[in-house]
Amino acid sequence: MYKYIGSLLITLLLVGCANSTVTEQPSELLIYPSAEETQPLTVGAAVPGFNVMNVDGTLQSFPAGKRNKPQMFVTFRGGWCPFCNVHLQELRKVVPELSTAGMDVAFLSGDRPEVLYAGLKEDAQATAKENNYVIYSDANIEAASALGIAFKTPDTMRAKLIDMVDAGESSVDLHGALPVPSVFIVDTSGQVAFVYTNPDYKIRLSAEDTRAAALKVLANN
Repeated sequence: MYKYIGSLLITLLLVGCANSTVTEQPSELLIYPSAEETQPLTVGAAVPGFNVMNVDGTLQSFPAGKRNKPQMFVTFRGGWCPFCNVHLQELRKVVPELSTAGMDVAFLSGDRPEVLYAGLKEDAQATAKENNYVIYSDANIEAASALGIAFKTPDTMRAKLIDMVDAGESSVDLHGALPVPSVFIVDTSGQVAFVYTNPDYKIRLSAEDTRAAALKVLANN
């Protein structure tokens, strides 16, 4: 069953604003041996710049530094993950409200660009469309690496996913890696203002706790 975490882990940090300029790619991706060994950015850590891809395969850059408004990154494994689909549907309760209040919300998926929306289950697709979710591909695992949440996928899981689902050219295919599902909120100065991660992919931050964390950051910006 899908579980929710009720406690908040608050962090303060300031991050730069997204634009179409390509950031300098990292010289080496940071991929941890397991989900339990990842080292997510903590409160007050500066967020490095990284590139992701739009659904049409064009690059979208999130450079380090100041941003025009606070931003939330919601990372998930891919449309093939049932827990990710449920979490995206749950967040419909808060994403429109937070966007209206001034929060820039971006979803980062391990899927390749072409299946960012089509790869979701039917209900999650409808939720994404109705609530104007902005989903980017992190198939190159650059964002997850920058955030400290990329980990090596067991070979048996990698082979199973590529064989059973449409996982070609995804992060698990290209790099044998996945992101730990997480929520990062950064404020206008370029530091992490809030972070929640859990190596157990079945446990996600609830919509209510997401709202509380985001509104606290917005109140300070």
